[in-house]
Amino acid sequence: MSSLWSTFWKRESKALTIERSGTVDLLPPARPLATDTADLQNRYTSNELVFACLNIKAQSARDPRLVVEQRVRQGSDEYKPLQTHPLRRLLSRPSATMTEGDFLAAAIISWDTSNPRRFFAEKEFRNGLLVGLHPLNPAEMFPRYDGQRRLIGYTWQSGTRRVEFSLDELLIRAAPSWYNPSPLAVVLGSVASDQGQTDYIRSFFANGGM
Repeated sequence: MSSLWSTFWKRESKALTIERSGTVDLLPPARPLATDTADLQNRYTSNELVFACLNIKAQSARDPRLVVEQRVRQGSDEYKPLQTHPLRRLLSRPSATMTEGDFLAAAIISWDTSNPRRFFAEKEFRNGLLVGLHPLNPAEMFPRYDGQRRLIGYTWQSGTRRVEFSLDELLIRAAPSWYNPSPLAVVLGSVASDQGQTDYIRSFFANGGM
């Protein structure tokens, strides 16, 4: 046992602190959890509880349907849906590979796993008309500023591929983090604790219950 303790002491001595009461604190110093968008997305894809919660939330967005309505007459409080309106057609099929539900799910996942909360979609135009919306990964979007620090656009970069967008070329839905923070960033401490317990149990059984 003394040999085991000596080995532990050599390896972990930097994390040990002795309080004024004389007790030994074996807990390592706390490290701040990374809350950037790339790290939050990694938590989403590697933790089954986070994935289940966000996936249920995103899938439930397929039920409500965005409706375009027009006032029946001037001064009236009655509206009628416009099924053939260009915006209604765009929302029902934002792109050739996405349905309305897919688009809303992408928006929810983007809002809940990005810090600050952001949803980006590239606008597709044809003959001057908006005919498509293509969601972009918020972890791959970087703001661009002019000489006076005014936001002028975003750069999308994935590996060696790089595209610069002006603000007019993007659909952006954002919320200031000071009053509407990313839910995953808020619960990251609990997620880390759950992951730590899972790793501990896995290690425990992998080592024959030792």
